[in-house]
Amino acid sequence: MGKKYKGVGELSEAVTEGWLLFEQATGDPDRFDILASSSYRVAARKGELIRMKRLSILLAVAAMAASLTAQTAVQSGTAKPTKVAKAKSASPWVGTWKMDVPNSQLHMPLKAETVIITAASNKRLVYHGSMMDDKGKTQGFHYTGMLGKDAPSYMGGKESGKESWKMTDANTLSTEQEAKDGAKTTGDCNLTDDGKTMTCKWHTAPKSGDGWDEVYVMHKQ
Repeated sequence: MGKKYKGVGELSEAVTEGWLLFEQATGDPDRFDILASSSYRVAARKGELIRMKRLSILLAVAAMAASLTAQTAVQSGTAKPTKVAKAKSASPWVGTWKMDVPNSQLHMPLKAETVIITAASNKRLVYHGSMMDDKGKTQGFHYTGMLGKDAPSYMGGKESGKESWKMTDANTLSTEQEAKDGAKTTGDCNLTDDGKTMTCKWHTAPKSGDGWDEVYVMHKQ
């Protein structure tokens, strides 16, 4: 049966697992056998407790196998070039949009409006901008919200109401809005396939009285 030394059993189990890893990675188990037999001889000759942990041995074997596999691939010319991840293209909604006032249908007259969308995905929408009324008065506005959830909107530095948006498809954003005075607005913004024109159609229902429809035509700058 032969004399057994304390610690050799642990080394045996670790080496067996290491051999399987090495064979799978390199397809050359004979090279590992040389290393394994050398380790056995050292352990048996000294008769000392082997204190190396199983995990340390397996990690060392795996690293050695990976290194040898990489070297073999380079030498044989089969190594694949490293792929560099491409940056994701910006959403077609993102950008600066200016209103085409003559071709828009407005409830309240405007001289100009600019909307700057900085984020538009299936998770969130972020925009800010400014509008100028027919008397030349300019007000800024901004909104940041997660899609499908209400978030406050601001006009002139003050909270003006709440908005909720959702992306029904790649070219359509739908919204439900409620102003501080109780007026509710619903509608869709549709993007042309070339990403150059956005048309928003709104219907607003005030707390009392008749509602109205509007069409905003915006061009990307």
